[in-house]
Amino acid sequence: MKKDKSFHVDKCSANADGELQQLEDGELNEDSRKGLAGLTNLGNTCYMNSSIQCISNTYELTQYFLERKYKSLLEREIKNPLGTEGRIVQAWAKLIGEMWKGNSKVVRPDLFKRILGQYNITFEGYGQHDSQECINTILDFMSEDLYKREKKPYVEQAENEGKTDEEASLEAWNKHVYRNESIILDLFHG
Repeated sequence: MKKDKSFHVDKCSANADGELQQLEDGELNEDSRKGLAGLTNLGNTCYMNSSIQCISNTYELTQYFLERKYKSLLEREIKNPLGTEGRIVQAWAKLIGEMWKGNSKVVRPDLFKRILGQYNITFEGYGQHDSQECINTILDFMSEDLYKREKKPYVEQAENEGKTDEEASLEAWNKHVYRNESIILDLFHG
């Protein structure tokens, strides 16, 4: 039976230099195993584990953490009441390092889970929760901790009277960018 190429999905993996390399069906080399670490279920935390795996496989964000580009933003003396004082970012960096640079086939995300629960009580216990809510919470905390400006500005609500939809949406987007400028905005907002 001949394979229908139109339904064939190409498989890629990142090598040690972060370059994508083509793999044949079922072929895994040593470099392609990075990031394939499983996560220990800490009670009913499969929602969190699936969220971590999803965000972890956002290539640009994982590279950002593996290359420690976040460090300079955490070293500033900025207090952001909406953030976690860099604790989520540091726990995420540790977790990503274990998943992508470590030799373990299974990683235990207990430090990350504990810090996530400290800053959002919804995730404090070990009950089941919604993965999308968990993803949004993680990205929101990271965005606040990795805010690029020295001080988060107050931004007035846009007045839309007399403006076209295009003008109003552009003004709202510019205010959103100004107030939320971070790697998370760069990769996930649109």
